[in-house]
Amino acid sequence: MERRATSGGLFTQLAAIAAPGSSPTAELQTWGDEDGNRVDVWSVNGKATRMTARVDVRRLDARFSAMLLQFARVADSVLVRRDGLVVEPLVGAFGAALRTSEAWKYATDPAAYFASYAEPEDDDQ
Repeated sequence: MERRATSGGLFTQLAAIAAPGSSPTAELQTWGDEDGNRVDVWSVNGKATRMTARVDVRRLDARFSAMLLQFARVADSVLVRRDGLVVEPLVGAFGAALRTSEAWKYATDPAAYFASYAEPEDDDQ
């Protein structure tokens, strides 16, 4: 995502999405919980260069999701899922991307998810 706005303006907008978190380095700023909804922004020389957002599908938060989508629209950006799926910042597209994600499959039925990785049983034994 490329933005011409200052990182300070970006950081103010992100603070509306989630509370600032602790960052191990000055190049990485975080908002949200480490094991929940979270936004990470990496900067070089004070300019944002990369951003990731994580949505906790175990505890969906409509406010976080709505603010994330609004941020992406204002930034004239798209969301890219870990597997490369490009998602327009629209509620329907976002919801569909969540429901077809590996995280969703795991969160909704962990036993079936792990069973899909089990070795097939050998009927001859």
